[in-house]
Order: sequence, then structure tokens, then C-alpha cells
Amino acid sequence: TSAWAITAGFLLLSLLSPFSNAHDGVTHSASANSEEINSALHWLETSQREDGAIVVAGDVAGDYQATSEAVIVSALVGGEGINTAAAIAFLQDSPEALSTEQLARLVSALSDTSLPVAEAAHELGRRQGLDGGFGDFIGYDSTPLDTAYALIALQGIGQDAAVAGRALSYLSSAQLASGGFGYYGDQSSVMVSALVVKAIKPYLYTFNISSLLSRSVGFLYAVKGSGNLWDSDWESALALQALIPITTDTSLYELSVSALSGRQQGSGSWEGQVYSTALAMSTRLSS
Repeated sequence: TSAWAITAGFLLLSLLSPFSNAHDGVTHSASANSEEINSALHWLETSQREDGAIVVAGDVAGDYQATSEAVIVSALVGGEGINTAAAIAFLQDSPEALSTEQLARLVSALSDTSLPVAEAAHELGRRQGLDGGFGDFIGYDSTPLDTAYALIALQGIGQDAAVAGRALSYLSSAQLASGGFGYYGDQSSVMVSALVVKAIKPYLYTFNISSLLSRSVGFLYAVKGSGNLWDSDWESALALQALIPITTDTSLYELSVSALSGRQQGSGSWEGQVYSTALAMSTRLSS
């Protein structure tokens, strides 16, 4: 039996335990944040451009991805130095013009900053395809990535019930032999797999997804590196965001959390990138 299979089996037992607790995000006040978080928050604040975007040159993510993650984590930690209105204005566009990932990010950012979300949410719900998944736009082929983003965003505003069952059926059909998920094709991705785990975990007790979830978790642990991290800080953050809420046994992830914390630079950032920094902050808050 492989090591990851043993881990997956153990995690499944934890998942099925009625006493298993999730580390759900809660809003903090800036004064209650750790020095680590406030240092990162300050770095994000200094990275905001005049047009509202929160980005730096050479960021691994696009401007939309980086800005939306920064807005969400700033709202979570009670940051006041970011011009949220300007950042939201940068993110907003006609909902029909945004890709499904962008639209899902907008829904989450609007919801987390207590702004009207109905128009964007309605358009997002319209993106579900005949196979139950979500594609880049209406009529596009479904992808696990778009489906996960859509589910996470709709969960955040309590509007996922109408789409969840069919979306989970699609994801079940899209799972690869490794247990992971890919963008398209047959190559598993840490990012996509982590997002799928986050998206499906809330349905563990309402849908028959225990095998789907445990195999996905097994994949994430199987590809973790010898230094207790994945290939990059942002991938490590996403993987931990997926793994932390599913078990009460902190020994399964605490070394990885510590290793990620140790990757913070003197500037307060992770990898000198907005995307990595925002994701690492969210992960540290959930651990």
C-alpha cells in the first residue's frame, strides 16, 4: 500500500467523524493581527496602483487574480490601508464580459466587502453547462477549475444549492487516475486539485463524495515535496487551504504551515508577489 493511500484512508476516517472541526475564516481587527500578518498587509497596501489594482511586476498571477485575492484577505484581516473601492472598481466589468474565474472572484470580493452581488451571482449561475460543470463562458467546455471557482463563490453567498448536485457529478467524472484534477487533459494540477477539495468539502454529509474527496486529498499529500511544501509558495498556500479544514489531526499539516511561514521575506511578502502573499496570509489565518 502506498504512503499516500494510507494518508487518504486515515483522512477519510477523520472526515467522516462528526467531531471533525473546520478552521473557518473569521474577520479580524488589524490590532488583533500577528506581526507576520500586519507586515504582509502593509506590503500589500504599498503595492496598490493608482488604478486600484494591487499588483507588482513579475507576479505569477494576472492583475485580476492578484487584486481579488488581496481584496479578500484585506477584508478578512480588517485592513484599512487598501483602497477597497478603487480595487473593486478595477475588478468590476459587465458580468457577461468576465470569464467564469473572474466572475467567481468578483462575487467573492463583493460579498466579502458587503457590496451588492446579485447581478454577478445571477450571471455566474447561468454558466453551468449541460454536464453540470462550468466553463470559461456560457457554451464553453466545462473544466474542473471553473467549476470549483463557481461552487466556492456561490457557497459564499448561499446560492449553491441549485447547482451543487450536478456540479459534483461533473467533478466526479473529471477526476483523474492520480486522484487529482487538471485544467484540461490528463495532467493533474496542485492548484486545480486544491480548489476542487475546497469546493466539495462542504458537501461531505449531503452527497456521496467521500471517495472523491479522499482520493483528491491523497493526491495533494502525494505530491508534497521533501521540505513539507509544494513547488511554490502560492501552490503550498492553496494546498494547505484545502487540507487544513478537513481533519483535526494538526500533525498532518503543521510542519507545512511552519515551513510556509518561514518563507515570508523581510519585506513582509511571500515570493515578492501579491498573489502568493495574499494566499499565504489566508492560509496562516486558517491554521
